Amino acid sequence: MGTILVIKVSPISAEQFEELVADPNSNELFHYTDKPETFYVTDRINSGVYVFTPEIFTAIQANLRRQPSFALTPYSQQ
Repeated sequence: MGTILVIKVSPISAEQFEELVADPNSNELFHYTDKPETFYVTDRINSGVYVFTPEIFTAIQANLRRQPSFALTPYSQQ
């Protein structure tokens, strides 16, 4: 359904970004940590590039139906 581009950085740099832990064989994402404060998690960080298949829109719609209080508002209406 989607891919997150990840880059490898030094441990000191990694703590300033979102860190990702993935299966070394399949690259399936296990854990996503937003700027960990207490301990070093991994040297792989989110580079901010996301690639999704069209099925992501079906998944978003399904989640919106389960959470009726949350709705997307077009930017022009804000």
